[in-house]
Amino acid sequence: MAGIMNSFEHFLLTRFNAPVKSGSPAPLAGADEKGLARRFDLFERVCLASVQRQTEGNFRWLVFMDWATPVPFKERMAALTVRHEFLRPVYCSAFDEEVALAEIRRLEAPGRLRITTRLDSAAAIHPRLVEKIRKLADLHAPSMDLTRGFAIGFPIGCAERNGDFYVRREEGNPFMSFVSAPECARTALAEGTSPVRVREHARPMWCQVISGESAGSTPNGVYWPWGGNSEFAPGVTNGFCRGVLWQCAEVVSSAARYLLRR
Repeated sequence: MAGIMNSFEHFLLTRFNAPVKSGSPAPLAGADEKGLARRFDLFERVCLASVQRQTEGNFRWLVFMDWATPVPFKERMAALTVRHEFLRPVYCSAFDEEVALAEIRRLEAPGRLRITTRLDSAAAIHPRLVEKIRKLADLHAPSMDLTRGFAIGFPIGCAERNGDFYVRREEGNPFMSFVSAPECARTALAEGTSPVRVREHARPMWCQVISGESAGSTPNGVYWPWGGNSEFAPGVTNGFCRGVLWQCAEVVSSAARYLLRR
């Protein structure tokens, strides 16, 4: 392994509307056109925009979609792949880690270490997330058993609702990465297959967007008045501004709610 420590194949993995196999979480509606239109709009405005802004561009993004997706939406995704060469839709009838791993092995070059990173289709990542993952992988891989692999996590993230940002700490968040040798049969999609061996406690590195029917719910976290003015925010916030008094009160009340939930 020593000769290839600086050589990685990096895959971002996103389930867009692919149905999941039995025993997995509830499936997303694959052919609901109104729901798909909303999901595509959020995907392009938030998720794709954040991936496009990554400072490290050497990765491939596999987006898993239902075979039953209506043709206009398949064409819409195809048009996106023309503009973004890192983007690759993968159509399947049922999705799980085995399906993802088969596609990864079909694409990856032999003899290179593998990094996989989970990414929700209704979320944004910090512009330097991929860069940080690569640096941490390069730093820690020489001391790890790569046949078993190790996980990289960024516990600090946030949620956005109607332009308001709430910071929280979540160890098991859906933005984990997994580094391994190519023969390893695990990816970042696996639950509980490897403890998080590497963590970076920096500023928020991911943001989940609360929209649609859940927009009235209260985000779990501490109100972050500066979220809309950060480099992390473009494509996420709608520019909604709050008064200073409301912001101060919300910092206190949200902190109290957050501490009580923990």
